[in-house]
Amino acid sequence: MDKTFRTRLKKAAVFLAALSALVFLSVRLAGVPGWSSRFKTLEPGVEFAEFELSPEAGDGDSLVRVVRIDPNLLTMKLYSALEPGEGGVSRTVRDWAARKNLCVAINASMYQEDGVTSVSLLRKRGYVNNPRLTQNQSVLLFDPVEDGLPPVDIIDLEEEDLAKLEKYEGAVQSIRMLSGKRENTWTRQEKKWPAALVGMDKKGRVLFIHTKSSLSMHDLVEILLDLPIGLKKLQYAEGGNEAQLLVDAGSLRGFYAPAGVGWAVPNVLGFERKQQ
Repeated sequence: MDKTFRTRLKKAAVFLAALSALVFLSVRLAGVPGWSSRFKTLEPGVEFAEFELSPEAGDGDSLVRVVRIDPNLLTMKLYSALEPGEGGVSRTVRDWAARKNLCVAINASMYQEDGVTSVSLLRKRGYVNNPRLTQNQSVLLFDPVEDGLPPVDIIDLEEEDLAKLEKYEGAVQSIRMLSGKRENTWTRQEKKWPAALVGMDKKGRVLFIHTKSSLSMHDLVEILLDLPIGLKKLQYAEGGNEAQLLVDAGSLRGFYAPAGVGWAVPNVLGFERKQQ
């Protein structure tokens, strides 16, 4: 084999390696035209983006939807079927949003077989749905009790002081999906399902994330890490037919659920516009 041929062979190998990497990246994710690298502002503090899965998922619409909310401009709220005045009645996320005047809403967390009690810690000012801190390693915090704290935060119970829980009235505990080092903490598995997730980006903005399509949660986390959303923290909200997202902001009126029709759920998170 002469030197010229070896040089050409090496160049071809480098080209094929680069091409393979490009193909792998395009298979992982392809941005929908107009949305791939930017969010659309719906109104002050609320932005929306869609990202297309490629290759397409086996069900749903093969889209990942992300709502980005500035918690300094809007107020996070938690509502529960068991709190006073709600009569123990579960509702779709869309109905909860309409009832409570929320411009964005999503599942708060998984719930127990009684249909109303959260699996883990769930509370807000003046109301406790479940006081029990479980082995789940992520807690969403909101409604701080002192000045100077972020209005919303997600803490990792393996890495942060439990005392931080007492600095917030609102708390929603669930499954951690990212470590403090932005490492995927969901074990690989074959099972796939639609999901609703709650995260935060590097600027402290809240991310409501939803997919109608069935994916393994490990793969979904990897996809989200590839997205241009600056994902820093992430916890599980709900999966399957219960997973829903409502957006009623600016010109967008969107309700997203795996079957197109939302299931009634007992606990929801959302944002309301601050009173002027």
